[in-house]
Parts: sequence; C-alpha cells; structure tokens
Amino acid sequence: MARRIPLWLLLTLLLCALPAQGAPRTPRAVPEEKASPTLKDPRDLGAFVDGFFASHRSSWGVPGAVFVAVADGKVMLARGYGQADLETGRPVDPERTVFRAASVSKVFTALATLQLAADRRLALSDDVNARLRRFKVPATFPEPVRLVHLLTHTGGFDDRWIGSTAPDGIAELDFAKALPALMPARVFPPGTVYSYSNFGVALAGAVVESVARRAFSSVVRDRILLPLGMTRSGFVLDEEMERHLATGYYTDGPEPYPVTYEYYQDAPAISFNTTGEDMGRFLLALTGEGLLGNRRVLPASCVRELLRRHYGDHPRLDGSALGFYERTVNGLRGVEHAGDVDGFSSLLFLVPEKRFGFFYAANTDDADLRDSLVHALMDRYFPRVRPSPPPPPGRILPWEIPLAGAYRHNRYARSTMEKAYMMLEDPLEVRILEDGRGELSFPAEWNQAPSRWVPLEPGLFVSEEDEGHLAFRTDGEGKATHLFLRDSYGSYEPIPRWETAPWQRRFLGTFLLLGVGALGMTGLRWRTRGRTRWYEDPTGLPPGVWGLAGLFWVLQGGFLLALWLADRNLGTLLGYGLPLWVKGLFLLPFAAGFLLGAAVWRGCRSLGAPGPSWEKGLLFGELLGGVGFYFFLNQWNLLGFWF
Repeated sequence: MARRIPLWLLLTLLLCALPAQGAPRTPRAVPEEKASPTLKDPRDLGAFVDGFFASHRSSWGVPGAVFVAVADGKVMLARGYGQADLETGRPVDPERTVFRAASVSKVFTALATLQLAADRRLALSDDVNARLRRFKVPATFPEPVRLVHLLTHTGGFDDRWIGSTAPDGIAELDFAKALPALMPARVFPPGTVYSYSNFGVALAGAVVESVARRAFSSVVRDRILLPLGMTRSGFVLDEEMERHLATGYYTDGPEPYPVTYEYYQDAPAISFNTTGEDMGRFLLALTGEGLLGNRRVLPASCVRELLRRHYGDHPRLDGSALGFYERTVNGLRGVEHAGDVDGFSSLLFLVPEKRFGFFYAANTDDADLRDSLVHALMDRYFPRVRPSPPPPPGRILPWEIPLAGAYRHNRYARSTMEKAYMMLEDPLEVRILEDGRGELSFPAEWNQAPSRWVPLEPGLFVSEEDEGHLAFRTDGEGKATHLFLRDSYGSYEPIPRWETAPWQRRFLGTFLLLGVGALGMTGLRWRTRGRTRWYEDPTGLPPGVWGLAGLFWVLQGGFLLALWLADRNLGTLLGYGLPLWVKGLFLLPFAAGFLLGAAVWRGCRSLGAPGPSWEKGLLFGELLGGVGFYFFLNQWNLLGFWF
C-alpha cells in the first residue's frame, strides 16, 4: 500500500519552491546538451560526410569531390564522391585522382620558406631585395618589403590579373623570369594592411629559389613532399599525375563543360596539384607538429611558426598565419586556406587545438559548398558549449568618427586598366543608425540581408547575430581609411560616392544622352539646311559642328563597347595578356580628342551666327560633357596605355 504524504509537508515544500518576492531572478541555466558525436568514431564521420555530399553535391552542381579528415594523429576518413571526368565516367579516387589545389599552394610556399629559415639560410625579417638576384622591388616606401610581409599578404602590392597566365609548363617552371614584367605597383606601406596578393607569394617563391639556388618546385619536392610520402603531388605534373588529373568544369551553363588546363606565371601561389591521400599525410604532419607517426618529417618549429598568428588588422578580428589565415568557428581558432582556379576549388582547414583538420577539393570553382562544409562539421563535432553572449547592453556610444559611406574590397587594380572591372561593382554600404548601431548593406549579388552591429568602443562593433566583429581604422584627421569585416581578408577601403556603381550608371547614361543628342541635332540641321532656299540665310549652327560632336561620341561609345565585347569574348584568354588589337583600341579616345577639338573650334567660330540660344547652350553642354568623359576615362585608367 502506497504511503501518503502529510498535507502540511506538501504545502511547506510548495512554498519553499516559490521564489521570494523582489529577489533577483536567477539566470536560466543552459540546458545540458547531449553528448556530441565524436571524431573518434570513423563510422559516424563517414555517415555524416556521405550524407552531406549526397544532399549538397548535386544541388551545388559539383561533378566530383574528394574529402579527407584527420584527428588525433589518424586519418579518420578519405572518400571520393562523383566523377573526376564526366565524359569517361571515371570516379574520384582519393588515392589517385589529382586535383588542382589552387591557392592552397601558398601553404607549401610558406613552409618551404620556413625550412630555409630553420637552416639559417634566410630570416623572415629579411629585406626581399637582399635575397633576390634577377630583379629588385621598387623602393616606393621607406620601409622595405620583408619575407614575412609576403607570407602574410601585407607586402602592400596592387592587384593584377591580365598577363598572369603562362604559355606552357616550361614558362611556369621558370616563373621568376616573368615576375619583373608582372610586378604590380606598391600601394600600401608594407606591414600596415592585409591585401591579398598572389604576386607577393610568388615573390617569396622566387626568394626560395634564389637562396636555395635550385628550382622552387624541386625545393618543395625534396624538403616537403618526399619526406611526407606525397608522391602524387607537386608544382610539376608528371605523366602519372597527368593521367589521373581530374577534369575541371564550369557549371554556370545548362550542362557542365570542361576547362582547359592552364599554367601560371605566379606558380608558387596557385599551381600545386595533389590527391586526397597525399593531403591526409600533410594534415597529419601539421596537426602532429611535424611528426608522421613516430617519424619526424618536418621541424616542429617550422610547423608552429606556420600556424601561429603573425598579423592582424585589429586585435579582435581573425588575422593571418603564414600561408594560412585565421577563422574562428564556434569559439575555436581555426586556420585555413581556400583555393579557386578555373574549374577547381579547394579548402585546407585545421583546428590546431583539437588536432583536427580536413582537405576538400572539387572539380568546379563553386566556393559556397566548402563554407557550408566547415560549419556542418564544426557544428556537429565541436559545437559551442554555451550560446554566444548577447551584445552588452548600455554600450551605445555617440559617434564622432565619420564611418558611414561606401567601401570597396581592397583587392583590386588601382594602377592598370583592370580597375575598370570595378566600375559597376556595388560596394558595401555602412550606415550609422540613430541609436548608434551600425548597419552594413551588401552588394546585391551576395543575396544577403543587411546586418546590424552594436558598438563596443569607437571604431569597433560586434554583430547582433554572432561573435563576429567589424572594425574601422582612421587617419590622423579622424577619417576612416579601412573597414575590416570579421577577418583580415575582409579588408575594405572607403571610396567617394561618385565612384560607386549607381553614379557610374548615371554618368554612362548621361554620356549616352549627349551622344544621341549630338547625332539628332546633326540630322536636324542637315534637314533644315536642305529646306533653306538659296536666297535665305541658314539658321542655327552649321551641321558640321554637330557632326563632329556626334562622331566624337560614336568613337568614344565604340571604344567602351569594344572593350566590353573583348572582355566577354576573350574571357580567361586575357590572362595571357592583351592582344595587339585590344591595345590598339586605346588610340580611339585620342583620335576622338581631335574631333572634340575641331568641334570646339567650329563652335567658337559659329557663336556669332544667327540661331536660337538654346542650341548654343546645348552645344556648350556637349563640349563640356566631352571634357568630362576624359575625366571619366582617366578615373578608370582607360585614358592612355595603363597595361
């Protein structure tokens, strides 16, 4: 028979359970989470990754992919998915299928540099010019460019792409010979701001070659690849690797279509090829401080130096290691490097603290899947134990620093005609709301809603949605010079409002109207002259004035249209350099200048002729617009031969 609880005892227990009136409310305890799946179970990892690729690969249009993961000194998973070649149906084999690693190459260049430093043959603090034999970096700034600047993307180089493709594999091997012609301008003092640069890493490769007095690819092979047993990897494709090379595909059409294999003048930054199994061995060495099993294959000091933070644009933001950049996920510091080249994408990701890492590569250049993969793996195996704390209340600050405006990513060409690619690119837009919070709007193609940011201190915000930070750097006058979004790669610089895409569309529309107006007035005046009797004085300005103005706009419009068509039709072929006929197009603005000058001369001579004043005012507007068009061309490095 069940024992009854006395009524007085039950009431006492209920009263004790009620909180005292006016007492502070105890924060709700975070419910204890179920134990997360562990990486020690390869079956769970395999089932999870298989499910991820099964649900994402086809929807993202990925023909084939390879994935390898290591944890606690073991390869936990090495899988191939899909097809390495759609025509033959050859499947992806993690042991044999070779993928282009693209910018993951930079990690191997950094490690080769560190090994020479461990041999005391160079130092990261060395002036690059002291180590180069074939050419020198211009002394644009008092501070020299040092090796550490090159490996952290803080060398301060401008960006350029045209001319960076090598004609063949022999030219790629001798990449250092092409670097003087490929060298971009120096636009930032070294060591002051992160600005991603393929040329900078290629320059580090040239230093390795100069110091070792051997081909760069041979140094990487003998010092890194062979000790690790990475026999199907390298900066040079041998016959065996080429036979198992995956075919890269563009997937922006109705059906995937193959990409032609290309060679690059900046090879140390982009030309590494590898397999999933080989990268598994590399991951084991990196997560094991240079050990592969019980055998040391890399100096521990080199691995530690490779993975530690060397530069940050702001202390609260993720920064740069050597060849890697930092990425904090779920409160854990990760280091990674992604790679993109026509037809291929890749990612090397490590969490050194957890001795975990993975490599992913696909034979298409869609970068979104790899980002989803990082979050999926980290959320499953390393979830945040506690939820991110909300932004601290009561920290809304009055802003005296003018931060609002338009910002452009700092990886773009400033000193060549490639700057014109930025003409119609939408910028980031920053607004400061009335309550002091910041609002960040993204370009339309990002398909991302505006984000809100809570100020922590002058020039530093924290996201309302996650743990990310937004920081600003200002000059001595208090004006913003840089915006840093979450990490070093997210480095932006302010641009004047008239240089944004909406204003450029207005300018182009205005020039179009001026051209149509000049041609219309030409036809009108020829028609009017045709109806004038022989004994009547013609009215209005001579048709020849308008004809010269109209022809000016035809040439200028034809120049821009021809450049656009050249870019559309040549595409990646521009990587080999500008064809002669494209260079010849840049003579058109100068030829049009003679027409504009003739129109001004004829117009001045006709000012005293009878005619409506509105027509003379319109001609003045045409001529003024013509002069403005030259300022427009000059702003985008399209006036002259900025190749």
